[in-house]
Amino acid sequence: MVILLGCLTFGCTRKVYLPVEQTHTEYRDRTALRVDTVIEADTRFVYVNGASVRDYRTRWRERIREVHDTLLREVRDTVTRTVTVEVERKPSVWQRTAQSATGLAIGMALTIAAIWLLKRIK
Repeated sequence: MVILLGCLTFGCTRKVYLPVEQTHTEYRDRTALRVDTVIEADTRFVYVNGASVRDYRTRWRERIREVHDTLLREVRDTVTRTVTVEVERKPSVWQRTAQSATGLAIGMALTIAAIWLLKRIK
């Protein structure tokens, strides 16, 4: 059991904290409606009773122009956060030796247990 616990404590992984950038893009638009209005009016009325002069003149000009303006603004937000990544490294000579010895010990224990069980059954 001591050898098995020793084998489990010699791990080949370690945690590395890597900075990761995450970009969030948001599009905001603003709509502006501008109205340009020109109204001209000209009214003329001349009325003379003697010799009967009548002059009626009416001019009317109306121009309405609407300008639709859209402004698109891009807002980019970059957030840097750290992510935990487990990196596997190559085991050292001592760790490889300990793992091999543990494997041999487990194999020998299973073989002895199998031989003992076969003798017990007969």
